[in-house]
Amino acid sequence: RLACGSVFAFLLLMSGGVFGQVTIFSESMGTTASNSDVISTYTGFQNASTLPFSGSAVMRTSTTSSGYTGASASINVGFTSFDKDFIIDNINASGYTGLTLSFGLLKVNAASNANFKISYSTTGTGGTFTDIPITLSGSTWALFSSSASIPNNITSLRFYRNSAGTSGWEFRLDDIKLTGTVSGKTSTGTGDWNTAGTWTPSGVPSATD
Repeated sequence: RLACGSVFAFLLLMSGGVFGQVTIFSESMGTTASNSDVISTYTGFQNASTLPFSGSAVMRTSTTSSGYTGASASINVGFTSFDKDFIIDNINASGYTGLTLSFGLLKVNAASNANFKISYSTTGTGGTFTDIPITLSGSTWALFSSSASIPNNITSLRFYRNSAGTSGWEFRLDDIKLTGTVSGKTSTGTGDWNTAGTWTPSGVPSATD
């Protein structure tokens, strides 16, 4: 019969040491939007029951995502002019470290990918947003990712087409995913769970790890 400490260690092993990065949330934009639906009234988002969505961009049914692993090839978000944005709120990543954000993006007819920005807030949609450094390139659908400067107290993500350039330059967004590593000690996957050297950092986990 396993002692309580061994059971606890086993649970930590399963959540941290074996699986590494896990998905905190992913959003494929659903499949039921009509072209130009308003974000705040569209109810078909994959996470509609748990994450509020808002912004001045619109839902698009054309030019669907393709060409990268995981492309959902259905509804996407269109940024059709100056100062259009798409915001995801109520994100909870407090139990994770090493956050990585990925998303599919298409530069439709814009002259520069520099006109598209991604930022985060730790105080909700009414708080200050900080840009996430990421290099965007190309003019076809592609998957981009960044793990730079994304804290685990993030509450909101904002994707936006800024006010520079020409009004008609358009971008499309799809397949957003936020991943992270479960906080706490992780196991090498081999050895005695009651031995300190089996765990990183070294030491048998306790209830406070």
